[in-house]
Amino acid sequence: MKNKKLSNKNYIDLGIGGLATGFGGMLYNRDYENRKVMRYGKDDEDLVIDTAYTPDTGYYETGIIDKRYGTDDWIIVEEYETKKEALKGHNRWVKLMTGEKIPKELESVHEEGIFKLNEKYG
Repeated sequence: MKNKKLSNKNYIDLGIGGLATGFGGMLYNRDYENRKVMRYGKDDEDLVIDTAYTPDTGYYETGIIDKRYGTDDWIIVEEYETKKEALKGHNRWVKLMTGEKIPKELESVHEEGIFKLNEKYG
């Protein structure tokens, strides 16, 4: 599944808490409620889908944590220019990831990597 990427950032640019933006990455969690568009699931659940504005890229992003893909890390699946697009995209990802037939793989827009669905789930 090819996802929409707007920023030219990769995981190295965004690493270590977003040093390039003045340690901003370490402070983003403090204003999460102001940046949040929507969230599906809780941190201790197997599936979490979160969409929020991210100052390190300057765009809204949808990130997914789904243990069925063999990782506990965020997979950033799509970026958006507006909050309206982000809400629409978030709802689309929730529908896709909670449906009967989930994608066989997820591609991160920030790193060279495709996360494959564990065979026992599909």
